[in-house]
Amino acid sequence: EYQKLIPTGTHATDEPNFRNIFEKIKGFNDIIDSLYYAFKGESFKQYYARFVDRHKDEQYWQYICLLCMLDEIGLSKVPKTFVRRLIPSMLSTFCFDDFLKTYSDILQVESGYIHVRGSQLLLKSIDSDSQKFKEALKQLVLQTLGLFSETDKNEYSDIYEKALRIKRIHESRLLDKEQAFQLLACLESTAAANYSYFWIQYGIATQRADRYDDANNHFLRAQTIRNSYSVQHALALNKLEKGYFKLCKHHDDAETVFLQGQQEMENLIATLNSPRTYSYSAHAYINMLLKYYNKKNVVVPEVTLEKMQNYIMAVLRSPLDSQMNKKINDFISYCNLHDKKQYLEGVKDARRTVAINLSEEDYDAILNG
Repeated sequence: EYQKLIPTGTHATDEPNFRNIFEKIKGFNDIIDSLYYAFKGESFKQYYARFVDRHKDEQYWQYICLLCMLDEIGLSKVPKTFVRRLIPSMLSTFCFDDFLKTYSDILQVESGYIHVRGSQLLLKSIDSDSQKFKEALKQLVLQTLGLFSETDKNEYSDIYEKALRIKRIHESRLLDKEQAFQLLACLESTAAANYSYFWIQYGIATQRADRYDDANNHFLRAQTIRNSYSVQHALALNKLEKGYFKLCKHHDDAETVFLQGQQEMENLIATLNSPRTYSYSAHAYINMLLKYYNKKNVVVPEVTLEKMQNYIMAVLRSPLDSQMNKKINDFISYCNLHDKKQYLEGVKDARRTVAINLSEEDYDAILNG
């Protein structure tokens, strides 16, 4: 399978092939999952299928299922002291030592954290109970409260954020959109809602349901807690998304709303000094502007193309990430297609070396951070 990452006529040790393979391996939380991907894993599948059949009716099997589901949303390990509370109804009968002994073949405990080996393989064979998973996420979040602050991040804030990262939860399909809303709603009256991150994720959830006014209100709520870059970016992007949505629905005020978002994003970018946040917001700006004007079937105004060109030139003065590199390619293709080659000066011929490989989730984490 790794051979598929290597273009014909090149070698695995050539750049960027070696880096792409290395990044793919790094994406796995377990060497078993990495080997499974490499060899298509038929023998692994058979072994884990038999393992599931042997244990699926046992009392503690539900905890294994939940730990595998948590791994799927980025929580590959959790504090062992948190495990017993994942299922409140079994709190009084759960014994961690018995649990560990029963599943010693697949459980790994290190530095106070527990991890399921081969969790991605197990997940293919288990029954995913979305209601229990929603409750487990709630319990995880509640256990982190008071262990970190709005501005001081640690291993507990990482758990809190991953347990509420809406886009990853949606993409995992372990909860549907309505269940994700239910999770946020049941935490709204707790101290979980004292963090700006909570309201940013609530805003993203409502935005993804095309409820842009509600999303704006949630982002404003986050802003009252901390007026961070993340909030300012989310507010501007929400107006761009709302304008694009209105364009698709043929609403008369689509352009007005979109231009408001465009101006807000331009104002934000003008204040940014960090290469990481500058690239992230420039990426969002270029992406939304190209998408909007392609849908409108109108060429992007020249003043806007010049802004994009300037943003790209600024980005190229710092180490380039893979997501922004793709967007630069989109900009080049657009200018070539619409005979706007004058805006490629300094862009098309610039030497571009991708120094930072980022997945879409890594890129989204910039906003979450």
